[in-house]
Amino acid sequence: LVPQTGTAVTSVSATDVDEGFNGLVVYSLKGGEGKMDIDSSGFIFLQKVLDREEQDLYNLTVIASDQGQPAHSTALKLTVVVDDDNDNAPLFSSGRYEVKVPENQELGSVLLTLCATDRDAGANALVTYRITEQRPQTYSPVFLVDSSTGQLSLSQLLDYETTQQYEVKVQASDGGQPTLTEDGDNPYSIQQVRLWVC
Repeated sequence: LVPQTGTAVTSVSATDVDEGFNGLVVYSLKGGEGKMDIDSSGFIFLQKVLDREEQDLYNLTVIASDQGQPAHSTALKLTVVVDDDNDNAPLFSSGRYEVKVPENQELGSVLLTLCATDRDAGANALVTYRITEQRPQTYSPVFLVDSSTGQLSLSQLLDYETTQQYEVKVQASDGGQPTLTEDGDNPYSIQQVRLWVC
């Protein structure tokens, strides 16, 4: 398991019981798509930053050869699994939804299910939801969002004569450390929901 950033992958060691030049071991590496190399001591290192979202697994072959004539060699197969960094924020597929809600809608009714996805893995991809803003503001929230399912539901009775339109902003956060939420340059990190009372 190798982190996406850093330099060390692993090290290998081979010995040759021959003496002198015939016992001198040199290493070479096949695989790794030019992102890894091996030095004369058998230390495998990164030449480029890895990105698990692009490729999460590398199959390497380490070849240890002596300097005899003819040369003898042996091969060791390694599988490098790229660990996930929390480098992606969750994103909604759309920036805005508009929903018509009947004035007599029952409390607790699910009005819409919001869905954000995160390209990371494990806890880094675990998405939670929360309402960050409701307009117009009310003493108690008119809408609630389930933090794990993204279901937006009605928590207060509606009155068309008082308010005909609400706007709710829902933010998606991931479970990484540190948590990633919105990116100011990305319009799909905050979900805007406009609700019309009818």
